[in-house]
Amino acid sequence: MENVNSNKYRNDEFYGSRNENIASSISYLSVFFAPVLLPIVMWIIADKPVSIHARKALFNHILTWVCFTLAPLALMLSASVMGNASTNTESWIVFGSWTIAVVLVVVGVYLFIKNIIRGIKLLLV
Repeated sequence: MENVNSNKYRNDEFYGSRNENIASSISYLSVFFAPVLLPIVMWIIADKPVSIHARKALFNHILTWVCFTLAPLALMLSASVMGNASTNTESWIVFGSWTIAVVLVVVGVYLFIKNIIRGIKLLLV
């Protein structure tokens, strides 16, 4: 088993002490309990390595929730157009809105999982 403290896994510009890594990890894993509030507080209060991770976590949390908010809106557009779809153009709008909704959900799930992975990586370094 490789040593996690080797230079392959650690870049001192982004990783700090053990306590800073735990604080940074909490800002990523806050997607479960305080998605926006905790990263904002840590970004304002914390020092350099923690504030960098808190900023990244904040933008990831915001983008995740934007994706999960816009996907149902795209499906609502699809449902409203489908109610009176009589032309070929309207069927393309339905197809496009479903495609956009699926892409937004996939991106949202990707960002959610990425936050979890980053939080766990910081706990292991």
